[in-house]
Amino acid sequence: MVQIKKNKVNIINFLLVLIGLFIFYRITQKSEFNYFLNRVNHFFFFYFFFFFLSIYSASIRFYIILKKKINILEILLLNIKSFFFYFFLPVGIGSDIYRFQILNKDLNKKKIQIFNIILIDRLFGLISFIFLSSFFFIFVIENYFLFPLLILFPIIFFGFDKILNNFESLRVNYFNELRLKEILCVSFFSVLSQIFLIISIYLVILLYDFNFHFFHTGFVISFSSILSLIPLSLFGLSATELSSYTLYIFYGLNNNEALFLTINHYFLKFSFSIVGVILYLKHNFRINFSIRGKKLK
Repeated sequence: MVQIKKNKVNIINFLLVLIGLFIFYRITQKSEFNYFLNRVNHFFFFYFFFFFLSIYSASIRFYIILKKKINILEILLLNIKSFFFYFFLPVGIGSDIYRFQILNKDLNKKKIQIFNIILIDRLFGLISFIFLSSFFFIFVIENYFLFPLLILFPIIFFGFDKILNNFESLRVNYFNELRLKEILCVSFFSVLSQIFLIISIYLVILLYDFNFHFFHTGFVISFSSILSLIPLSLFGLSATELSSYTLYIFYGLNNNEALFLTINHYFLKFSFSIVGVILYLKHNFRINFSIRGKKLK
C-alpha cells in the first residue's frame, strides 16, 4: 500500500515536471521572450545574486520562526525547491503546500502548528510589503510629513507582544512561542529580503539606463507583492505582474520597458524554479535509490 502511494507521488511529480517544461517552451516562443533574451548580458550575474540574497534573507526569517530547529542551509534549499511548485497554484499556495509536507516530516509538531508556522512566515512577509510600500510611497508623493506614521509599525509590534504576554496560550499555540526579540529579528530579515529584491530589479533599470527612480521601483515592487495575495494566477503570472506592469507605465516607462521589467522579474522566479526542480528530483532520486539499495540487501 505504501509502495503504491509512493508510485502515485512519483507519477504526479513527473507530470508536474513535464508541465513546467511545456510552460517554459511555450513562453520561449513569444516575441517578448526574444526581447528579453536579446538584452541579457553578463551583468545579470549581480541581478541573480541579489535575488539569491533575497531568498537567503527570507530563509533566515523562516529559520528564526522555526526556533532554529532546522539547519539554515536546509531551509534555503527548501525555499529554492518550493519555487517550482509556486507556479501551479494561485498566490504561491503550491510552494506552501510543499513546505508543509516537508516540515510535517521533519518537525515533531501537530499539523495545525506547522500550518500556523507557514502562516506566520506569510504574515511577516505581508507586513514588510506594507511597511516598504508606505515608506516608498512617501517619497513618491514627496509628502515627508507622513514619516511619523511609520512609527505605528514598531508600536504595533510592541503592542502585539504585550497582548501575547497577557494571553500566553496564543503565543504557544499560534505563534510558535516567538518573543519580542525574535519578532523584531524576523521583521528585519523580512524587510531586508524585500530590499534585496528591489535592488536586483533596480540594477536592471540602471544597466539599461531606463529613466526610473529607485523610490518608484521600491513602491512598484512592494505594492505589487501585496497584490500577489489575490488568488488569481496562471503559471505564476498573477496580479503581481499585472499591477507592476501597470505601475511602471503609470510612473513613466514606455510599454516595452514596462513589459521587459515585468517579464524580467517573472523569468527570474522561473529560473530559480528550474534550479528548484533539479534539486527536488536529485533529492527524490537519492531517496529512492537508497530505499532500493536497502531492499536488495
